[in-house]
Amino acid sequence: MVMKRTSAIKFIMVSLVVLVVVGAAAVSTHDRNWVQTTIHPQEYAGAVRNPMKGFMERTGPVYGYKEPDYNEWSTLIHSYIPWNALEDNADDTIEKISQWCDAHWKDQTGSNKGFEQYNIKVVPRIYLDWPDDDTYWPSDMKSYDYSSDQFKERVQRLVERLGKLWNHDPRVAFIQMGIVGKWGEQHSPSPDATMQKFLGELFKRNFPDKLVEVRYAISFIPFGFGYYWDSFGVSSEGNDFLKYYVKKDLWQTQIMSGEVSYNFGDRTFVGQNATATMYPEHRYYLINEARRLHTSALMWVGDYGEHDDESAAGSWDPQIVAAGAEEIQKNLGYRFIVTDFSYPKIAKKGQPLDVSFKVRNDGSAPFYYNWPVELSLLDPDTKTVVWKQPLKTADITTWLPGTGFTGGFTGKGYPPEWGAGVLPYVNQPQEYEIKDTFTLPKEIRARKKYIIQLAVLDPAGNLPSLRFSIRNYFNGGYHPMGYMGIGIDPGNAEIDANLFDNMNLDDSLHYRLDWHGG
Repeated sequence: MVMKRTSAIKFIMVSLVVLVVVGAAAVSTHDRNWVQTTIHPQEYAGAVRNPMKGFMERTGPVYGYKEPDYNEWSTLIHSYIPWNALEDNADDTIEKISQWCDAHWKDQTGSNKGFEQYNIKVVPRIYLDWPDDDTYWPSDMKSYDYSSDQFKERVQRLVERLGKLWNHDPRVAFIQMGIVGKWGEQHSPSPDATMQKFLGELFKRNFPDKLVEVRYAISFIPFGFGYYWDSFGVSSEGNDFLKYYVKKDLWQTQIMSGEVSYNFGDRTFVGQNATATMYPEHRYYLINEARRLHTSALMWVGDYGEHDDESAAGSWDPQIVAAGAEEIQKNLGYRFIVTDFSYPKIAKKGQPLDVSFKVRNDGSAPFYYNWPVELSLLDPDTKTVVWKQPLKTADITTWLPGTGFTGGFTGKGYPPEWGAGVLPYVNQPQEYEIKDTFTLPKEIRARKKYIIQLAVLDPAGNLPSLRFSIRNYFNGGYHPMGYMGIGIDPGNAEIDANLFDNMNLDDSLHYRLDWHGG
C-alpha cells in the first residue's frame, strides 16, 4: 500500500510538473499575443498631395516663373532645359550643368527656397528645337545635325555628365529623354533604329537608378522605358500605349506621364482648356483614360482656373473647378489605403512585437521606387518619436492597382459611358498583407502608454513623405494607428479622431539634398 501510495504521489507530482511546463509555454505565447488588437482606419475621402503623382506644374524659362507650389496638389515640376544653357561649347564643364540646376530648381519669385523645401521633385527634359521660337544647339555644333559623329560624341558626353549629376539627385523624380525633335518630343525628326539603339543604351547605362521615359510607344521597345504622352486624351495614340505599355505589363515597373495638349488634336472629350477639363464629363474622360493606361502624372491640365491662359476670365465656377481638380488628383497615380492594422496592445521590452497591416491601391498606377515603410512609437505627452524601425517585409512598388478596362479611342472618339463617371477596373485591386516582427530595445521607458504609427520615408533624409489615404494622420507625415502600453494596459486602443490632423493642410514635409545615408 505504501508503495502504491508513493507511486500515486509521484504520478501526481510529475503531472503537476507537466502542467506547469505546458502552462508556462501557454503563458509565454499568451503573453505575446493575448492583447493583439486590430484597428480599422477610416479612409480619407479626398485626394492627397503625394510625391510623384497627380498634377505636374510647368515653370521655368519656357513658361515664366511662378511659385513652386502654385498648384495646390502638385509635387512635380516639369523642367524644360535648352541644351545650350547647360553646354554652349566643348569647353563648358560639368560644373556649368550643376550650377544651372541649382539656380533654377528653386523658387524664383521671392523666397529662394529650393524645391526640396516644398517636397517637390523635378521631371527634366533636354530640348534642341522649340518651334516658332528658336533652336538651342551649342554654338560649336550645326543645328539639326542629328546624324554626325560630332552629335553622337557630344550627346554621349552630355548624358554621361547628366548621369553623374542626376542619377542620385533626390530632386529628380524621373527623366524624359527628349533631345531629338521638336520640343524634345522625338518627332520632326524621329530617331531611327540606329539612333534609338544609341540613345537607349546611353540612358540605360547612365541612369540605372532613375526611371526614364520616351515619347512614343512604338519606339525604344527593346529598352522597356516608360512614356510621356504629350497629346494625352486627344487622339487614338492611347491605343498604342495600351498595346505596348499596358498589355505587356510594362506599367508595373515603368512610369507613364504626359501632357494634355490644348492646342492640338480632338479636345471634344477632355475639354478645350484646363479649366474646362475640371467640369463633369470632361474630367471623367480624362480620368478613365488615365486609369486605362495606368498614368501617374499630367501637366498643362494643372493650369486651371486663375492660371489658365486659354480660358475666358471669370467664366468658370470655382467650386466645380476645385471639385474636378481634386477628383483628377485622386485618380492619377497610386492611392494607398490601410484597411486594418494589428499589433499587441501590451508589449514588453526584449520580447517579439508582431505587427501586420493590410493595404490596397485604389489608384491607377504603382509607386515606382521602393521607399521604406517605418514603424515607430510616439510619446503622446512629449510628441517625440522614441523608437523607430523600417519594416523589412514591405515593398511598396508591389502594391498594384486594379487592372482591365473596356473601350478606348476609336474613329468616333471615346465611348459615351466614359464621360458618365469613374469606371471600375474589371479586376478590382487586391489587398496586400505585410507582416513583420520587432524587438523593443531595453532603453525604452516601460510602464508607459505610447502611440504606434506608420510612415513612408523619402530616402533623401529618411523623412516621412508619402501618405496613406486614411484619416489617421499627424502633421509631419505620420499615421497614428492606436495606443500601445509597454508593460501596462493602455486602456482603449482607439485614438480619438478629433486628435487627427488634416494631411492636406500640412506644409511641413520636405527632403534633404545633403543626405548621404546613415
